[in-house]
Amino acid sequence: MKQISDRAFGGRSTSGFSDFDCARVIFDSCYVPLSLVPGEFTVFSDVTLADVSHVNCSLLTSRLERISLDGMKRLGSDPLFLWGCVFSQVELAGHMSGLKINRRVAAGTIATPAQQAAWDLAVSAYYSDVDWALDISKAKFAGGVTFEALPGEKIKRNVET
Repeated sequence: MKQISDRAFGGRSTSGFSDFDCARVIFDSCYVPLSLVPGEFTVFSDVTLADVSHVNCSLLTSRLERISLDGMKRLGSDPLFLWGCVFSQVELAGHMSGLKINRRVAAGTIATPAQQAAWDLAVSAYYSDVDWALDISKAKFAGGVTFEALPGEKIKRNVET
């Protein structure tokens, strides 16, 4: 597993990545572009992130699997936008700021209603094989956060908080 710490990253990525541990990293204007082919996700898997920060980043139509994120801070004015992403065994813990999970594959009218409907079907098919998608039971959220894109029964919560 690759180890990355005390660095800053920025720019566009057209491919996903897997098998790394990341600590005290700043993601600055990182962007994973949109796919309009239903179910053609950019894959991020088997990743551990701790005490990371982000500045104006977006992930579009990505598949996040077996990811642990402990502590995320927003440095810019925008949240981390996740557009049309799916999750499987993603754990969030610690203080989280600036997170917006959207059902739509992109902002505005980039995707037609027919393209969005096709993505919605692909996402539904994906979740039919997922035991749990997102564990937020150990996370503390600063400000607003949305989970509109995830089936409620696929989210693990702390019922006491």
